[in-house]
Amino acid sequence: NEAPSGTYVAGRIEDISYLQLEKLTDFSFVNNMMEIYSRRIGQGFLLNTAVTRDAERVTAEEIRLQANELESSLGGVYSRLAEEMQQPLARQLIRQLDSQLAKIEPVILTGVESLSRNSEHEQIMGYLNDLTILNNVPEMMLADLKLPAVAQMLATNRGLDTDVFMKSAEEKQAEQQAAQQQAAQSQLMQSAAESVGGQAGQPPMS
Repeated sequence: NEAPSGTYVAGRIEDISYLQLEKLTDFSFVNNMMEIYSRRIGQGFLLNTAVTRDAERVTAEEIRLQANELESSLGGVYSRLAEEMQQPLARQLIRQLDSQLAKIEPVILTGVESLSRNSEHEQIMGYLNDLTILNNVPEMMLADLKLPAVAQMLATNRGLDTDVFMKSAEEKQAEQQAAQQQAAQSQLMQSAAESVGGQAGQPPMS
């Protein structure tokens, strides 16, 4: 207190220090372990945010591959649990709730089945995008390609059932026959109308 301004005096750090817990290292360890377990749980429940690596440049294809890998490796586990555990438990709870509802068969959607709608939509959109790429193929190559076989292979690689949304040979043949019959009927009607018009334009016979 009596020292002039700008000078320094010797002292002890204990006289001016404040109380510290010094638990930063311990808290950092707990925080790191919580992040590891959170990531593991997120991967177990197929959360896309859990499989995205922490980096500046993460491509959409990388995220898609990681999500597909998790779906393939863990989706079967959830499907099996739904069949062996959740569905019997749902039946029992329905019977306990109301005996009149016992005839209702519960359907458990989990694992791959719960993702099927969104996944199927994405696969169909991807399949259509694959078909648009064929427009960029040179004409000399298109002449040598079997386009129906290529389209079938693209759909198969994406796990799509082409029988659901693509016409069969019989359906296309039936549509062609119907179109031919309609064209023939239209031609007959046009010929009949022209014949009637020609007869109406002729002078009456004396």
